[in-house]
Amino acid sequence: MKGFARYRTMAGAGVAAALIAGLSMSPTFATSSTASAMSSDVVAEWSSEVWRTALHGDPGDALELLEHIPEASGSSTEVTSLRTSLAQYRTNLLKRGEARTERLAELDAELKEHVEADELLEALRSANEMYQLAFDKEALLKDARISDLVRESERRARAFEEKGQWLDAHAYYNLLHLLYYDQMTYKDDLTRVLQRLQMLGMYLPENLHDLRSDQRVALGEDPLPPYNATADDWHAKLEPITFDMVLRAISYADQAQVDDIGLAPMLRGGFRAVRNMVTMKDLAEAFPSLADQASVRPFLVYVDEQLTYI
Repeated sequence: MKGFARYRTMAGAGVAAALIAGLSMSPTFATSSTASAMSSDVVAEWSSEVWRTALHGDPGDALELLEHIPEASGSSTEVTSLRTSLAQYRTNLLKRGEARTERLAELDAELKEHVEADELLEALRSANEMYQLAFDKEALLKDARISDLVRESERRARAFEEKGQWLDAHAYYNLLHLLYYDQMTYKDDLTRVLQRLQMLGMYLPENLHDLRSDQRVALGEDPLPPYNATADDWHAKLEPITFDMVLRAISYADQAQVDDIGLAPMLRGGFRAVRNMVTMKDLAEAFPSLADQASVRPFLVYVDEQLTYI
């Protein structure tokens, strides 16, 4: 969402810049042979200020400056074209605002309908679109209907996770994460479930296949074809990987990471993934020792100590 907000700011600046692009290169507009030196200075200063504001300031301010073309600019073809473009842009803004308000009203009705029908995933999709269009996003998240929807959706996500219904848990966490992307409220939950889905696909691929097939049936679709175990043996996949290969990969990632975040966050992420694996009940089918809590508990203590230490 933050990236989207930056995109909108850049887009707004682009609109303002595009409107004056032709003018800045036009000798007729910038320095008319009949204009006085003082008038030319006024126009040049105005043009520079518009560019500066469009590229480094508030696009709205740039458009406001464009609305006040200096009288010294005259009434050339370029000036007339600029005034026409500005008028059209303002008209389009009004139309977009009206369409936005109309769509928000439709989404509000859809949200109510989905909640009443206990279709919470669809309700979350409506809420996400409402958030994108909302004039006051913070107020929307504080709305009692949204708060209630989020609370119940989170409860269901955790219940699905507890029962090992990973695809259903992922569906809820994914939409909750999108709704609270700016706050990153559900990032850890989504990461945890995604990791467990990946682990299920690696160590118990037939179980993941069955979950996907059951989900399709629940949605009224045909089940998946029977599971094909070809090339799905995790022993064969992991056998070529050595301890030295892992160390080299970690070292390379530390040196080549684009944001230069350092080794510690990567190590913490690795230990969290190990914790997710050890506490995933389903994996006891592939690793029977995970069912032995007497062995698991001290190992988790060790993992938590490392997470604290790093």
